[in-house]
Amino acid sequence: MSTTNPINSKITSKISILIDYAHEPESMKLLLGTLSTWRENNFFDYVIHIVSCDGAGRDLWKKPILGKISHQNADFTVATLDNYDERDNPEEILDLITRDFDKKQHLIQYEKTENRREAFEIAIKKAIQISNFGQKKVIICSTGVGCENGLTHPKGKIDWNEKEIWTEIFNQFG
Repeated sequence: MSTTNPINSKITSKISILIDYAHEPESMKLLLGTLSTWRENNFFDYVIHIVSCDGAGRDLWKKPILGKISHQNADFTVATLDNYDERDNPEEILDLITRDFDKKQHLIQYEKTENRREAFEIAIKKAIQISNFGQKKVIICSTGVGCENGLTHPKGKIDWNEKEIWTEIFNQFG
């Protein structure tokens, strides 16, 4: 027998999740620009963005750019990691992503975590808080991984399916 919590159902019915592979500045700018337009047209009241970047010394130049695009276009940003290895310092990657953020706005406009799954949980909790018990519509957008079937971590490749992870986490709160 299955029961549904009407309060949670009301809240989660106002939360949408969008998964995109955008990991270049131009594609992220276009994606978040579209979400901003949707917000202006009242499709959503609030945009949460999960931004991440590869490690292994790759593309150091674009990490602060991607972070800045997210911080300027989303109402709330969660900075996290995707693919990285033992040569990486996860905190340095996160610091690069958030380098141009207004540090006084921490916990108001952004959070950061090394753990991608935890980033999803932060986003869902923020969306529930913002939805104000179903009164506001929130969209959460995760970028950088898309349809990849695994993530590289210091201990090797881990299984990862962005859609399945989102579904699992969303159902925990719904």
